[in-house]
Amino acid sequence: DLFRVSVTASGQELGYADLLIVDKVTGQLKKTLGDQYILMSEDNGRKFLKIRFRIEEGAVQGITIDATALTAADFTIRYVGTFPASEAVTLDLSPGGYRISAAEGSIDFLITAAGDVAYEPALEGILEGAGTSLLTMNGAEVQMTGPQLTSTSGEYLVVHTGVFPTAAVSTLHVLPGTKRINAAEGSVHVAVAQEGTFTYDPALEGILEGAGTSLLTMNGAEVAIDATALSAANFTILNTGIFPTADQASIYVLPGNKRFRSSDIDFDFQVLASGLIDYDPSHDSRVDGRGTTLLSVH
Repeated sequence: DLFRVSVTASGQELGYADLLIVDKVTGQLKKTLGDQYILMSEDNGRKFLKIRFRIEEGAVQGITIDATALTAADFTIRYVGTFPASEAVTLDLSPGGYRISAAEGSIDFLITAAGDVAYEPALEGILEGAGTSLLTMNGAEVQMTGPQLTSTSGEYLVVHTGVFPTAAVSTLHVLPGTKRINAAEGSVHVAVAQEGTFTYDPALEGILEGAGTSLLTMNGAEVAIDATALSAANFTILNTGIFPTADQASIYVLPGNKRFRSSDIDFDFQVLASGLIDYDPSHDSRVDGRGTTLLSVH
């Protein structure tokens, strides 16, 4: 007959109160599922907390969630908490709907009144465990590679997922959703569908390949840089590479801001999603090539 009302925010318990609910007319204890109540807290007659709540069936005990197959460090159950993906966790969850997020992807599932897991049939394979108390998140299996990309580190980052070598074909297991990929000061957004296929802005075709498939190839935008007029022996494109000024250099990069450095001149320029070059007009006296794929520095 004793109820606990707990106040939580972002999965963290802020406080709780144990109470008995008594009918004002009969003086009898009330314990009716579905009844709604308002809990008021006062200090010297001043109301400072008002909580609406409803008596529901208790949480289903022993719901296990296994995210060990995901390419992610952790996962979050909205309004419940964040948990490491490195091991299965067992939780007490009330019947109802939940959303799990991991590495920029998310899925929805249900806990039934019988204590079983349920989800959309289209998610079968990405998820396993419908009709049981064990939800296994396999994720959609996709592959990424960027062997042409010019990068000092030889790596690219899939945000909240991991760092991977550009030269290899890397296999990831992810929840459906939009992913951001960073490499050498450039970035692109791609989406992974429930079917485990990639989509992206059609304007990026060529810079990227693999729309509608499970293999994303990052070719990068090809940009030529001619710094032969400089007195410096070398120039640097930040996080991309060091190149001799004696010859025209070609780089393959994702769209974004780039920085050119040498002992003669230091400036920023942009590679657009179209693969064309742009830069601030203040550099026009020393730089040519706006709207083309050839950057000339003199």
